[in-house]
Amino acid sequence: MNTYTFFNVKEYFDPIPKIDRWLNPFEQLVSDEIDQNPISIFVTKRALEQLNKQRNAIYIEMQLMYSCVLKKRTIFHRHPGFEFQSLGDNINVCFRSVQAASCAPEEFAKHYPEKREFEPKRFPKKLFVDYKNKSWEGCFEL
Repeated sequence: MNTYTFFNVKEYFDPIPKIDRWLNPFEQLVSDEIDQNPISIFVTKRALEQLNKQRNAIYIEMQLMYSCVLKKRTIFHRHPGFEFQSLGDNINVCFRSVQAASCAPEEFAKHYPEKREFEPKRFPKKLFVDYKNKSWEGCFEL
């Protein structure tokens, strides 16, 4: 009999991420709307410092990918490939619901192949942005 667990005990008890979050809490930067749906953007101090340092705006894509599983992705783009909405200084965001072209676990994990985009039924309410180890990190809540 195969048993599967989605609860990683090591991650739960690891104090480093908890200490990092305590030292670098999220603060609300802006509250606005995307496609007439309210969203709040929260950033850490180090993310805000990096936003103020850099000359170019960041483009954040929140993606809800439907495949054999539902996957939430936060992607930071250097150049916009589609339409983004400006929310505050240097932050541009968009939200897309896409269907995956493949359900094969290896293909899905490596390439996230997109088949088509469709109108979302749920929209993100909160976006969390951090700048850590010289790269952008983010997640969102529905």
